Amino acid sequence: MPQPSSRVRLIVLSGANVGDEVAVDGEVMLGRLAECQLRLDVEGVSRKHARVWVDGDQVWLADLESANGTKLHGTRVREVKLADGDVFALGKAKVRVRIEGDAPVVAPVMPARAPAPQPERVEPVVAQRTVAAVKPPPVASDASQASAGRGRGGALQFHRIDNKKGPLHDDVGQQGLLVRLLVFGFAIGVGVVVFWLLAR
Repeated sequence: MPQPSSRVRLIVLSGANVGDEVAVDGEVMLGRLAECQLRLDVEGVSRKHARVWVDGDQVWLADLESANGTKLHGTRVREVKLADGDVFALGKAKVRVRIEGDAPVVAPVMPARAPAPQPERVEPVVAQRTVAAVKPPPVASDASQASAGRGRGGALQFHRIDNKKGPLHDDVGQQGLLVRLLVFGFAIGVGVVVFWLLAR
C-alpha cells in the first residue's frame, strides 16, 4: 500500500548547510542552483546534480549526468533504489535518507557453524596369547624300557636293538622256551664235540 511521501526525508551531513532537512514530497532536485529543493553549495556538486523521488512505497535516486557523479556507499550509480539509512554523496556533499517505518538494511548475520563432532578414537585391543612351552617327552633308556616291560607284563622282555646286524642279532631272551632249549642243547652238543676232538 503506497505511503505518504512526507515520510521520506533527506538530511545534509556535510558542507555549509550541514543539518538541513527536506521532505521528499513527490520529487526533490539536488544541486547548486537556487531552484533546487535541496541546495548544496559544496565543491564538486553540479548545478543540477541528482534527484530523489517516491514511487509508491519505494524511494529512488538518479544522477543527472553530473561531472563528478553520484555515489552510494562509495560506488558510483546512475539510478538506484534507496533504503532507510542510506548515505549517498554528490561531489563532497553527503546526504542521508530517512524513511519512516523502514528499518535500516542490515546484512544478515550467519550463525556460527558448529564444528563437526570428531569421531571417538578407539584404541585397538590386541589379544595376547600366551603360548605354554611344550616340554618334549623324556626319552627312555634301554634299561628303563626293560624295567617298564617287566612292570607291565610281569616277565622280562627284550627289545630289538637296531644297531646290531646279522642273522643272530635277535636277543635270545625274545625266543620262546622251546627255542631256548634247542639253542642250549645245541651249545652243549658243540661243546662235547669240541672236547672230544681235543681229547683225542
